[in-house]
Amino acid sequence: MFQCSTPEQKKEGNTYYTAGGRVLGVTAVADNLDAVLGKAYESVQKIKFKDMHYRKDIGRV
Repeated sequence: MFQCSTPEQKKEGNTYYTAGGRVLGVTAVADNLDAVLGKAYESVQKIKFKDMHYRKDIGRV
């Protein structure tokens, strides 16, 4: 996982806070496209913050 907008984020203990915008890029590695997309979107489900939304079409043409 890569974080963006770092100057606008802060960390308190083990919790990160963001000011909004595109703040994360989640990546995965697997043997094929279906497996890698499954792993990446499974990881996205573990991330939670207020007003979070994400695209569900990334990786498909």
